Amino acid sequence: MLAMGALAIPAQAAVTAVGTDITTGANWRTAAALEADNEYGTDGYVIYGIDEADSVFSNPYAFDKDQTVLPAGITGVATTTVQMWSGTGNFGTMEDPGNSNAITNTSLSVLLGSTSNTVTISRAADTSFRLTLLAASGDDENRTYNNTVDDGTGGVLQSTTHTANGLHYYVFDISTGSSDVVVTTSAGNHTGLTGVAFDNVTTVPEPSTTALIGLGGLALILRRRK
Repeated sequence: MLAMGALAIPAQAAVTAVGTDITTGANWRTAAALEADNEYGTDGYVIYGIDEADSVFSNPYAFDKDQTVLPAGITGVATTTVQMWSGTGNFGTMEDPGNSNAITNTSLSVLLGSTSNTVTISRAADTSFRLTLLAASGDDENRTYNNTVDDGTGGVLQSTTHTANGLHYYVFDISTGSSDVVVTTSAGNHTGLTGVAFDNVTTVPEPSTTALIGLGGLALILRRRK
């Protein structure tokens, strides 16, 4: 059995687009349309600027008003420099997980001019997870978001047009791997990622660890037979 495990070839890593949720609106913690438990970010999340007061503009944004809960298996989330607007409801509203899911105004991480915004997610070896991107439309309705997620095997795109101010949710499955996962969002001025959420984060034990667990169980069985 150990020899077979040693010869096993890992599956090719990949990114799968699960879908885009345009119906959940503010209720990402209690009524998430694409999650069986009705919650995006059950394992963890990073929400940019949600703890900032209303009507604040920061350029560049120091990421000091975020809510960050990283699950085991996700070792870091790094974001390129952005401007940040804290709206008055004009970007839509969202549930605040740091305040018992009370409805609050959505802050908006804004792209610098028309350039793209990049988020790099680092993970432990042999980790898979579901990634949800939270994106608010800002003051520009009818703005098309292009979100590409790449784990090193090639980028997968999800794109949709925000026909009203508020949040859309872009859901991807990331298969088991060790490489960084790079998210690129482009849509033009007054648009950007509001946050990222993590579900189903799973880290596969190293073969040596699995072997030790198996040997330990075998030793216990043999002792009981004596």
